[in-house]
Amino acid sequence: MLSPTIYDLIKELIVGRDIDAFIADLIAERLDPKCRVEVYLMLHEYYLRSADEFYAKGDISQAGEKLWGAVMPKPMAGAPQP
Repeated sequence: MLSPTIYDLIKELIVGRDIDAFIADLIAERLDPKCRVEVYLMLHEYYLRSADEFYAKGDISQAGEKLWGAVMPKPMAGAPQP
């Protein structure tokens, strides 16, 4: 569990992004390329499942956001890190 202070700082930094994706990006920066790809593939699957769940509930807006999250990690998975 994160402390409230750390959680608030993360919320300020994500600026409209999903907190899971933000933290995964931070972690992926420190991983070797093979592990980075695995992280992004797991995120891709997570977002696809989430999109299906929101769509089934009729929440098209959230489903769309999750679909966006599902497609963005794939190109980034093989991208070189600075």
